[in-house]
Amino acid sequence: MNVYKVIFLFYLVSIRGNIAEVNISEESSLNPTMQFTFELYKTIVSSEEGNVLISPLSVTVALSMTLMGGRSNTAEQMKKVLIMENNEETFSKYSEIISHFCENSDTVKIANRMYLQKDYSIESDFTSSLKKIFRSDCGIVDFINDSINAKNSINSWVSSVTENKINDLLGDVEPSTRLILISAIYFKGFWAKKFSTSLTEKHPFYVTKDETVNTDMMYQKGKFGYLEDEKLQAKVLQLPYEKDGLSMIIILPSEINGLKEIENKLSSNKFNRLCNEVKRYEDDVRVWLPKFKLESTINLKAVLSKLGITDLFDPSKADLSGINSNRDLYVDEMIHKAFIDVNEEGTEAAAATTVRIKKKSAEIIKEFKADHPFVYFVVDHKYNNILFIGALKSPHSGKVEFRDEL
Repeated sequence: MNVYKVIFLFYLVSIRGNIAEVNISEESSLNPTMQFTFELYKTIVSSEEGNVLISPLSVTVALSMTLMGGRSNTAEQMKKVLIMENNEETFSKYSEIISHFCENSDTVKIANRMYLQKDYSIESDFTSSLKKIFRSDCGIVDFINDSINAKNSINSWVSSVTENKINDLLGDVEPSTRLILISAIYFKGFWAKKFSTSLTEKHPFYVTKDETVNTDMMYQKGKFGYLEDEKLQAKVLQLPYEKDGLSMIIILPSEINGLKEIENKLSSNKFNRLCNEVKRYEDDVRVWLPKFKLESTINLKAVLSKLGITDLFDPSKADLSGINSNRDLYVDEMIHKAFIDVNEEGTEAAAATTVRIKKKSAEIIKEFKADHPFVYFVVDHKYNNILFIGALKSPHSGKVEFRDEL
């Protein structure tokens, strides 16, 4: 029996960002994606000391597309890790989210696609489900006899849907490849209240207590959602974007070396509570935020295996018979690429976990100076989704390459 490879690629591109009132529904149900987000994030940061950047929504959509073709224990492992108790209900929610951004948003763009080896037969239900739920069309290529054109065609599509932020993504494509599934997210938002470039100055950023780097620190004073959480030992700031109910939430440890402890305490329930609380407590705040631009590449095979998805990557155990009934497919590689740019006009990707504080007298202005490692999130409050999550530990580390082995 021949065993063919399936390659799944994940992309996240972000550009800029702005601040408006964001309504976070207390009654909004906890999105299963958010629970998976924190498990994924904690698994990655447990063995990585540098900057981190991922798009949980992109990863989840790509895994869910794969799950459509999974059967038996392969599917059960994926459902358990993704925390899916009801496939139909979860897929319906993803379909609603994707449709919303495709039809109503000029801030977030989601594009999904399958590239298939010509003359290779797959189940019609798999193709129709990808199209119906994930709006994924199908491109026919020839990995076997014309891998160069196949690679160029895929790279060209990725470049176009990410506004040329991800170029030449694929290197050599092996002839044993039969499918490539792609989930791409492009985000461009502007702060509702922009930072003035004239106020950006060099300030030290404390990578550790004993190590600093000079970085461009943006500054503004205004009314923002703000909390000080004594239990978490952190300050939380909300910087909303102009449109689509999106905001950046930043969780800044009280101590320079406090990020690891906060990461250990974070959970989907705590984060959901913080999102609801921080928007209630608007206060006068002096904000310093570093400008930064990051790229990251993560091979998710080791990460997902550690979380419990193992059969999918094992040629002798993988069951993707929902794609092809011959059971001759397995996943060889899962790659996630991400890009973020935070500047005076805006940002994409933000993190925040905070405890509410009462507003004191009008004369006292709070200060939020992000001059040491912090975690940030870009949150879609309409659907209670985390689009991006990252940890900034050094604003001068531009590219992040994660090891295949964790």
